[in-house]
Amino acid sequence: MSSATAQLQSEFDSYTPVVLRGMNVRRTEEDRLQFHCLGKVSYEAVRSIQLELGRARAAGQCGDAVIVCEHPAVLTLGTRTKPDDLFRSRAEWEAEGIKVVDVDRGGGPAYHGPGQLMLYPVVSLTERRMGVKDFVHRSLAAIADALRGAFDIPAEPILDPAGVWVIRRDFDGALVEHGRKIACVGLRIRGGVTDYGFCVNLKNSLTPYEFFAPCGLPRAQVTTVRQQLGGGSELDVEKFFLPRLMEEMRSAYADGRPVTSGKPVPLSRASHRGSLSPGLSGY
Repeated sequence: MSSATAQLQSEFDSYTPVVLRGMNVRRTEEDRLQFHCLGKVSYEAVRSIQLELGRARAAGQCGDAVIVCEHPAVLTLGTRTKPDDLFRSRAEWEAEGIKVVDVDRGGGPAYHGPGQLMLYPVVSLTERRMGVKDFVHRSLAAIADALRGAFDIPAEPILDPAGVWVIRRDFDGALVEHGRKIACVGLRIRGGVTDYGFCVNLKNSLTPYEFFAPCGLPRAQVTTVRQQLGGGSELDVEKFFLPRLMEEMRSAYADGRPVTSGKPVPLSRASHRGSLSPGLSGY
């Protein structure tokens, strides 16, 4: 292990887990996918860590990893953010205690905050023999499978618009309603290694979504696990969701392993237009 990677590991271990308090996270070479659970950490700190880890991964100094955390309230603006995507000024956002940060991923604005689970994979697509769309679908399918298994939420991975959606169907499989978005993706590829990642709405506030247009979607199309469970449920994330999610992600990223959620389809049932590319986002 290089000195840079050893220092990075020290940085990981210096954080006290909050999201995963009390969990015993396996870190074995045979897994080929390590989970670094940082708890509640600022967006800027995690960006610094992921970039350094990404450089180490591209140089072959470490294996694949996923950073797991949650953030204090922050609004990130992707490279495709338009002025009319925000319904109030930066000053008004920050007056509410929500930091606004410009980022170099594709896509538009995205909100992150307490109660939302952040997943930042640092995965070599070259070594895994995966394309970008394949990686995105495998990741979304893993999240959807974990949500269904842990909470019995009818979640489905969708590529257009990209994300995990709660979709109600009848017994014949026909759409009853187009659904609500419960997990998002914002991705960039650097040197064959994934950067940025995914977020899952567990019990975060939906109020910030009233003041910006995530992927041009109205607030009514965003949801959380807590909302799906009836609003008052206490989420035992550590016991039910995270261990299942880790296993689903390990399985989904394994070479040649098929995903379990079937072929991804656009929410509208139109043919997929191939909108994801190395610099784009599903926000």
